[in-house]
Amino acid sequence: MIEFDYNEAIQMLIDNLGEEKAQVLIDEFKDLIKGAIENAWIALDNKNYEEFGFQCHTIKSNSAILGETDLECLCAEIDEITYNKEFEKIPDIEEEFIRLSKNIYKKL
Repeated sequence: MIEFDYNEAIQMLIDNLGEEKAQVLIDEFKDLIKGAIENAWIALDNKNYEEFGFQCHTIKSNSAILGETDLECLCAEIDEITYNKEFEKIPDIEEEFIRLSKNIYKKL
């Protein structure tokens, strides 16, 4: 498995693009993750589990980039659950998703 150092990646981005352009990309990345998390919360509230799974798919890869492996693993599980339409399993993991996603949301 490839080790990913978030801070090193940010520095490489700054070195290659300059600080201003790098900040624009970083802000876009943060907005993407925040939007996916917000949409996932809304989907959960509406019990729209297919949309919830779709948003978790996006959150999964982006949380991996940030090194948030607990959220990444949970979203991978949710992705599989919703892909297989095993929606009855969602309530069992809903609380953990909310806790982990709120934690990353605050960091952004």
